[in-house]
Amino acid sequence: MLSQSAAPVLLFLLPAFALFYIAAEIYLRHPQHPSNRAASAFILCFVVIFAGFYLSMVMSLESARRLHFHLIEPAAFMSAGFGMKFYLSVTRLEQRISRPVRAVLYFLPAVAAYILLQIGGTLLADVVESPSGWRYARYGVVFEIMVSSLLLYISAGTLLLLYARRKAGSSRARAMYTVLLANGFFSILWGFGIAMISRWVEGLSWTVSLAFHCTIVWAVTVRYVVLKYDFLPHYSRKFEALFNLSPFGIALLDGNADIKEMNRAARRMMIRHGGDGTEASVLDVLPAAHRPAAMENYRRRFAAPQGESGFEYTMLDVKGEETTLLVEADFLEVDGERLMLLIIRDITEEKKRMAEHLEAKDRYREIAELLQVVSRTTNDGIWELDLATNRLRFGILGGQELGGRQGADMSMNDIMEFVHPEDRDAVQGICESHRLLGTPFECEFRFLHEDGTYIWVYCAAEATRDDSGQPLRLIGSIKDITERRRAQEEIAYLAYHDSLTGLPNRLLFHKRLSEAQQDVRGRKKKGLAVLMLDLDQFKLINDSLGHHTGDVMLQYAAGELQHLLRPGDLAARMGGDEFAVLLTDIADVEEAMAAAEVILYRFQLPLRAGGLELFSTASIGVAFGLGGDCNADLLIRGADMAMYAAKEQGRDRVAVYSPGMTDLVNERMELENGLRRALEREEFVLHYQPQTDAATGRLVGMEALIRWESPERGRVAPDRFIPVAEESGLIAQIGSWVLRTACRQNREWQCMGLPKVTVSVNISVLQLKRRPFVEEVQSILKETGLSPQYLCLEVTESVAFRDEAIMEVLGQLTALGIRIAIDDFGTGYSSLSLLNRMPVHILKIDRSFISGLPEQPSSVVQAIISMSHHMDLAVVAEGVETEEQLELLRLLGCDEIQGYYISPPLPPERFVRFLSGIESA
Repeated sequence: MLSQSAAPVLLFLLPAFALFYIAAEIYLRHPQHPSNRAASAFILCFVVIFAGFYLSMVMSLESARRLHFHLIEPAAFMSAGFGMKFYLSVTRLEQRISRPVRAVLYFLPAVAAYILLQIGGTLLADVVESPSGWRYARYGVVFEIMVSSLLLYISAGTLLLLYARRKAGSSRARAMYTVLLANGFFSILWGFGIAMISRWVEGLSWTVSLAFHCTIVWAVTVRYVVLKYDFLPHYSRKFEALFNLSPFGIALLDGNADIKEMNRAARRMMIRHGGDGTEASVLDVLPAAHRPAAMENYRRRFAAPQGESGFEYTMLDVKGEETTLLVEADFLEVDGERLMLLIIRDITEEKKRMAEHLEAKDRYREIAELLQVVSRTTNDGIWELDLATNRLRFGILGGQELGGRQGADMSMNDIMEFVHPEDRDAVQGICESHRLLGTPFECEFRFLHEDGTYIWVYCAAEATRDDSGQPLRLIGSIKDITERRRAQEEIAYLAYHDSLTGLPNRLLFHKRLSEAQQDVRGRKKKGLAVLMLDLDQFKLINDSLGHHTGDVMLQYAAGELQHLLRPGDLAARMGGDEFAVLLTDIADVEEAMAAAEVILYRFQLPLRAGGLELFSTASIGVAFGLGGDCNADLLIRGADMAMYAAKEQGRDRVAVYSPGMTDLVNERMELENGLRRALEREEFVLHYQPQTDAATGRLVGMEALIRWESPERGRVAPDRFIPVAEESGLIAQIGSWVLRTACRQNREWQCMGLPKVTVSVNISVLQLKRRPFVEEVQSILKETGLSPQYLCLEVTESVAFRDEAIMEVLGQLTALGIRIAIDDFGTGYSSLSLLNRMPVHILKIDRSFISGLPEQPSSVVQAIISMSHHMDLAVVAEGVETEEQLELLRLLGCDEIQGYYISPPLPPERFVRFLSGIESA
């Protein structure tokens, strides 16, 4: 049996600590959320009660009585107020009740109980001690009525959950309210049950102290609700409202296309297309004959989440009218179940409006073409001017064309008052010239409409003359050409602006540059500067993350560029990822360089594209011309050459044009052209560098390294032509050749009886992003007969961690038995959590960490080796050149060695001799 000293600890003190922990956990999960705060306050009341019960057991009887009157009983009634606050908060009814009424509901029970206890004292309640030493409260009839009212008060709060459950808009919310409802009813039944037992069963009066233990179950249940449903707090509740109020149809489906959740808009769509809104599956609205095929397509889509995310679906509604739905799909997990999220938009009217818009644009274009060949005069609106009286009379449609003015005739002077002030002199001049000299009367001008706006009109006329040639009257036509003018302005805008970024295009840039060139001529102390800007590695980003991301990135870059310019300067998109900037009123090249440096700094910061933060620096070329020395074509050509020079110098920099740059640009172009011919002429060769076991010196592998033996240039270093191949996209073709050649060579050596070792081949991101790359590798292995275990593919650290798609490809290659190595490890920003789950077998420590050994500290190398071994990864040290480096790496536990200390890269015939030497040794 428990001793009397242990029982209070177990029954009261330990529950107090447990409840305090749960209250703190619930509060800290969402400190600002009212439901969390109310639940924590409710539980803390019982922490006070349990602590009070414990103290009442260990202190004197008189002190226990005072503790009951001043703390325990008021805290019990205070808990009722906080319980009501919790129920009102979690059911979202709290804000519907005024603040004074809420104050009464929350604090009246505790205040009333405290006052009555102070007045009534032991007549209402008293603390007694049983023969066994157990102390408990004995209540008078009045206080028992108060306690019963308290339980009914809490019951009323619990019943609010029934109302909230009926109004809940989702099954998730209903499930949460069901759990809380069951918990509330259990607590009430426990409280009433204990009260009845202590009141009516003789000898069990002491059990009244156990009535509050139901709060332990209540607190544990609320904690469960917090962890599983989070009380559907800020975001969940708001998203629930958005879910139901969204004009788009939203549905959650399981793997059998059964509807788990569906909002009102989706339900209306179901009804519109023949359903009643209560269907169990979205496929139920389809004709029965179409459902099997639709289910097969759905399951295929559900099993392949990386497929097409959006598609259009055309079907007939209940009226037999054709409707078009745009369906976008995504996947998410809810309570551990994988569901498909469908967002459905009815785009029927949108497509109709688009078709009408395209038809209208075509019609306006036809009108613009026809206007070039129509006669000088038209019959749209007829007017006549009597030159003797200066009175103008409208004919058919004439008044309508003149801004809707009808009725009495007006004088020519009256009409001229409605002509736009800027056009008035020109119209009067044309009229007088035709009347006196007989020149053609044709003009376009702005005319004030009755609604207060100006319209554009086209006017043509001819004078009738007497026998002496004197004009008698003018008879002409007038036409409202407002829409034509707008169409012309739109066409002109499209002709001179880039459709993606809205920036001026190459044509407008040339035009503005030529105009600025004319302005600065004769101004000896002012000049112009042209900046050509190219985004570094943009092609890589575009190919790896998709054209949409690339387009968003270009738009963001264009906006940033415009933001940095001064008034009067001009930014344009010249094509692709190339931009041009025109700086006017520039005093010297240093001023142009300063502006370019500002732009360069901004592009060193991340660019935001589609929710991603991308890093793409810029290479900027600057060309400056002063006064009469400014030549538009030379400035553009010079800035372009300077930009290529900046790229050649390592990118992310500004270069100023100098005459010697012409040779550099020509050399790069010739290098790219030479690369395109090198594959056809078989100018590439592979050299092989051995990889040996660090401990035994045994040959374990070799790395295939490409060399270019150009007839015109001689041997071209890889760091000279590889960047050009990557920028031009030729790296994919070259990489395929390297892979095929290395596999064939390794297999030939194995067939000659030479040691069977692994050949390592470097792979670029462009190869990994090509859809058939895995199939290409399989085909090469089959073609050459090389076993997959003797092939290792090396990817750089930055490529390996680029995105999930590349990791998936690496996983497929690993499944074939091919080994994967991370090359140049330590030079990027790898995530250890990603590295731990990547399909990687080998880490190759970059030569920059090895070159300083043993003089420099080896802590980084030791850390990489230790981390790799904990991940079951082999470690290869690159760039080992001395015996001291080898000995240190052995001590650090490095697995394999590669570097000039073992052997430089060797051509095939010399590598055969190396293999033979190893074999004989």
